[in-house]
Amino acid sequence: MSEPLFSLKGLVKTYQNGEVNTPVLQGVDLKVEKGEFVALMGPSGSGKSTLMHILGFLDRLTSGSYLFSGRDVSQMTDDDLAHERSREVGFVFQSFNLLAKSTVIENVMLPMLYAKVPKKEREERAMNALRAVGIEHRANYVSNTISGGEKQRVAIARALVNSPSVIFADEPTGNLDTKSGEAVLAIFQDLHEKQGRTIVMVTHELEAAEFADRIVRIRDGVIESDEKNLNKRRGGYYK
Repeated sequence: MSEPLFSLKGLVKTYQNGEVNTPVLQGVDLKVEKGEFVALMGPSGSGKSTLMHILGFLDRLTSGSYLFSGRDVSQMTDDDLAHERSREVGFVFQSFNLLAKSTVIENVMLPMLYAKVPKKEREERAMNALRAVGIEHRANYVSNTISGGEKQRVAIARALVNSPSVIFADEPTGNLDTKSGEAVLAIFQDLHEKQGRTIVMVTHELEAAEFADRIVRIRDGVIESDEKNLNKRRGGYYK
């Protein structure tokens, strides 16, 4: 049997401010296999975003263990974490995080610029990623001139260009209307089912979580439930 993509055992995260300790995650056990679509649910302050930040190499655990593809993340240096983040992970955020005055394709090419990919290859890979989310016709539009739903598609394309092992989506529909949000969720479902992408989505909305195959609920820093989604919603045609 192959290694899980993530394997957490007794993971604890405590923030320190002077002499004040604030526990956020309190002994989390979790495994995610390659190719799963998992929704992390929980109310504000439950620890779900902190967990995603640790999984995505943006933050460090306080104690416990975190293995990524069998590698011990706690033993990685800051440079190692930065390397893993750029190579293994794609992020999609609620606020899109696009460069407003750059074109759509320039935004999508940005991660490859950091990786020193040649220009011709950057352009080809960026266009392929834009096609995958149905927005290649906006490639040369300035990012601040397109709709919120289109911006989130661009953010997904940007997350795809380096072919990461996992895509993390943090409240990806939070700034979108219902129709645009469902179109974005349909894209994630398509990437998961047709391309075998591993997706971990943080959300507080059950309607969004029901697009995933598995729903993990977190409350007060511990996993409250971890269940297969038996009420899976299907996305419509989004292109």
